[in-house]
Amino acid sequence: MECGGKLILNSEGELVCESCGLIHVENRLRRESYFIPGGIPSQGYVPAPLEMGTFLPYRADERSVGVFSRVSGKIRRLSRLNLYSKASGDRSMHYRVYRTLFNVAQKIGLPRHVAEYAYILYLKSLKIAREVLDGKLNHYRFSAACLIAASRKQGFSVRIDDVLKLYQGLGHRVTRSNLLEAISLLQRYRLYEKTIVADRVEKIVPIIAKRIFSDKRIKRKIGEKNVYLLERKVCHRAISLLYRIDQRRLQGKNPYILALALFYISFATICRGRIVSQGYISRKFGCSLSALRNNIKHLYTVLGNSYG
Repeated sequence: MECGGKLILNSEGELVCESCGLIHVENRLRRESYFIPGGIPSQGYVPAPLEMGTFLPYRADERSVGVFSRVSGKIRRLSRLNLYSKASGDRSMHYRVYRTLFNVAQKIGLPRHVAEYAYILYLKSLKIAREVLDGKLNHYRFSAACLIAASRKQGFSVRIDDVLKLYQGLGHRVTRSNLLEAISLLQRYRLYEKTIVADRVEKIVPIIAKRIFSDKRIKRKIGEKNVYLLERKVCHRAISLLYRIDQRRLQGKNPYILALALFYISFATICRGRIVSQGYISRKFGCSLSALRNNIKHLYTVLGNSYG
């Protein structure tokens, strides 16, 4: 110390000499990021009172000796308090559900804001679930239902089976029956919006087309140069046929299989050849061949002669 003055803590969190103002320790929290990546930003979907915040881990520093040990000790105590306040009691489960939501959303390919919206729905559904359900509440099945609801609300097509497999793969006791029960409860209290079947089919058709036309075997059969143009034609044709149908005739149908059937009819109408078979579509997308055939027959029936 140059003047031997007393060290004090200034408003910036720095240790300075009271006499000459020499800074002896910079505020590391201002200069170096101690925040864990992936925390929910306050400007996102989750408002400040609900967000889990960030963890402020203590980092030991060999230079933190003597007079600086008091600052290090305070940082260590604050770090522990910050950790326990966000990961203890009921909020411990909230934090685990929050991390699971982001983990599953990332594996499916959903953007961050969908997981944030799902977390809001989960917090809203907890009070309802505790009042309605008897026994121990399964938080993970409700978070899975909320993720499906959030994805559909934001315009993303997510299969229930895909979400179910990921949750089960993470070791959570989520079954198809209790997941559907959770979805039904969300629908009853208007937290899960029912979408029109045609709207979902319209979003699924381009995804199916992209997967089919990216297959190397299909590309060889139709020619590399014609792939992009044919993909657009088939999608346009499928959506055109979709809105020729009385929408009441589509209610109760699985939108995913309906989109596959509509794609098959459109492809067969444009190509006039057996390039893509029903069996190929069934195997590629993992759906039942009989269900696909039944949906194709149903569409031919309701379309009449308008598909040609």
